Amino acid sequence: MRDSLCPVYDAEYMTEPDTYVDDNNGLFFNFSIIKTVPSTIEGYLAIIGASMGEYVVDIGINLIMPFCEMLDEPLFMSPLLQMFGFNKDNCPPKPGVYGSESYTVPTSMFPENFPPNQYKIAFEIMNEGKQILVIDVYFDIQ
Repeated sequence: MRDSLCPVYDAEYMTEPDTYVDDNNGLFFNFSIIKTVPSTIEGYLAIIGASMGEYVVDIGINLIMPFCEMLDEPLFMSPLLQMFGFNKDNCPPKPGVYGSESYTVPTSMFPENFPPNQYKIAFEIMNEGKQILVIDVYFDIQ
């Protein structure tokens, strides 16, 4: 893991997230939800490859679905959301502290012939088209 950014967060619903890559190349991410988010929130996840320094290569991993249904998606979404502390019993998430320490991208879930490259995981939580949270995680596959 190389970097983690949170370019968008909605202060109506959450505190400014604290995010960084730790000494073990794991993702640290911490934030508080201060107001219950609407039950209509959706989640979006894409993995995008780099070409000539820009993240523009669609590799075919794009998901958008109701947020609470994401907790049933076993490959990427459920592990990512559980890493933050989200679960089916608390969906949509109620006010509280959420986050992770030393999360690593589960590259073992990728196909064996997944091409070496630099990648970005783009994760968004949105409601009716408005972004509530955007997280970008940058990692390499050698």
